[in-house]
Amino acid sequence: QIYKAAGIILDLIIKSGITVGIGGGNTPANTIDHLSERVVPGLQVIQLVGGLGSTGYRNAYDVLQKFSQKLGAAGTYFPAPLYVRDILSRDFLLKEVFDSTGLLKKVKECSLVLSGVGTADTNHIYVKSGFISAEEMNEIKEAGGVGDIFGQYFDSRGKLIDHPINRRVMAVPLEKLKKTKEFVLVGQGTVKIKAALKIGIVTTLVTDYQTAIELMDE
Repeated sequence: QIYKAAGIILDLIIKSGITVGIGGGNTPANTIDHLSERVVPGLQVIQLVGGLGSTGYRNAYDVLQKFSQKLGAAGTYFPAPLYVRDILSRDFLLKEVFDSTGLLKKVKECSLVLSGVGTADTNHIYVKSGFISAEEMNEIKEAGGVGDIFGQYFDSRGKLIDHPINRRVMAVPLEKLKKTKEFVLVGQGTVKIKAALKIGIVTTLVTDYQTAIELMDE
């Protein structure tokens, strides 16, 4: 039901000429299923995080394509893997991606972001797809990680954890999304949602009844 609710909210926000930022995962994919199919003139959609190595697992490339087809939007890919080997590779490739796609300029024009929030456990899509090992995920948890947005792991205070994973991620840094007019976060689970709200980028939360009650009780 939260995906249906998110779809209704996005239908009200999405207008001609705006730029929408999205990533991968079940949340954006399932939310897009509930959008009203139509052609929105001048609509653009940008991928805010690198993709997985194959189709399936709600790859960010596939999610962007799905959004584009549903609303007739022009899309800009983030042509890079989700994680790379080290910080030197990350810095070099990020510059190449941003220079070749004009993505950072489009991020500044972005007025709506749709995101889910991942859980720091070995059932995560990133582990299943082979980008993070089960051992690394356990290290992330030991470093205080409780969740991720666009591959960037944060702790219960909403601060990025000090772990190599955050120095290898190919994504638009969360700090560059703080000025986005509408950041719609869709998800459930009190611990990770509470932490995500502390990051300071979320403007609208779509969650389930139990999570909402627990958040209000704290």
